[in-house]
Amino acid sequence: TAQTYTATATGIYEVAVTDTNDCTERDTVQFTLTPIPLVTNFPLAKTICSGDSTNIVLTSSVTNTMFDWTASVQEHLLPSPQPL
Repeated sequence: TAQTYTATATGIYEVAVTDTNDCTERDTVQFTLTPIPLVTNFPLAKTICSGDSTNIVLTSSVTNTMFDWTASVQEHLLPSPQPL
């Protein structure tokens, strides 16, 4: 059989290895499958002015999820007014 195994569920897995002399050794490992969190935010988009603050609510489908924020600033330059 294969030397690698892909676990698809949480549990205790046992491996048995037998050599050409018919000697067998066994070992176990406990595997915990951690689901990928589904993150949602509200509101989906919000515009604020420079110097203002806002609140954005984040939720996750996995309990005890930690959030790491990275802010990006986008400046929108308006053309200078033209004389009439």
